[in-house]
Amino acid sequence: MQVMDPLTSPKIGGNHLFCYALLFILIASHVSLSASARELKVEPKGSVKDLVQSSKATKIKRTVNGLLEVVLVDAKGLKDTERFSGGMDPYVMIKYKTQERNSPVAKGAGSKPVWNKRFSFRVQYPDYAGGNGYKLILKLMDKDSFTADDFIGETVIYVEDLLVLGAEKGKYQMLPTKYRVVGSNKKYNGEIRVGLSFTPIR
Repeated sequence: MQVMDPLTSPKIGGNHLFCYALLFILIASHVSLSASARELKVEPKGSVKDLVQSSKATKIKRTVNGLLEVVLVDAKGLKDTERFSGGMDPYVMIKYKTQERNSPVAKGAGSKPVWNKRFSFRVQYPDYAGGNGYKLILKLMDKDSFTADDFIGETVIYVEDLLVLGAEKGKYQMLPTKYRVVGSNKKYNGEIRVGLSFTPIR
């Protein structure tokens, strides 16, 4: 059987040549698209960490003043410092750089105090003054009437990521989250639940 060359055969007219040329173009295009598809990478939807890295990469070029709000919800599993006088009266000293706020005393609440209070701090980002980086320090204390207040434990929350996202997006909020309370012996001493938000002031 003789194989006919479609390009040189005298029996194939102009229309046939056009069809073969079109077929050749379609095949070449398909191969090119397939190669491109293999090279295409679909990135997953960004996490908060990805958003922060992206925000830091763009580098906020001006100082942003804003309001850091701390919602002090409650605490659980606190080690009782009042073994003989019956029940703790916990409160929280909240510190950001040079600013300090004190929560109300949860009278007789023991190891499960509830506050549900909101506190505000004026902050800047970027801010290299005041020391302590971007740390929010929560010191849990037991109120005593006749002696010095007893230290229950401490929690440190790093809020730089919150400030970065709030500065770029106009506002950023973190729902109440549980944080470990560390006692004076550096061991676990319960947990505290805190919500955070940062809103730039225009």
